[in-house]
Amino acid sequence: MNGIKLIERGQGSDLLKKRCREIGVSIETVRRLVQAELDQVGRGRRHGLFNQFDEILSDATEGAAGVPSEDSAA
Repeated sequence: MNGIKLIERGQGSDLLKKRCREIGVSIETVRRLVQAELDQVGRGRRHGLFNQFDEILSDATEGAAGVPSEDSAA
């Protein structure tokens, strides 16, 4: 996924899936947010990061009528 092994597989992944199920957030949304942050690592300014976050969260909530996505915490 993105170089953060803790949430890619194993116990960290299992914990992430469990917590995402509990709070109703898709894993794909979390992964996209993490990737957006990782894309900015090392830059002095994180130009556009909040705009990226807004876009990701808007995408996640557009179809969120209580129907989990394919990749949601399954």
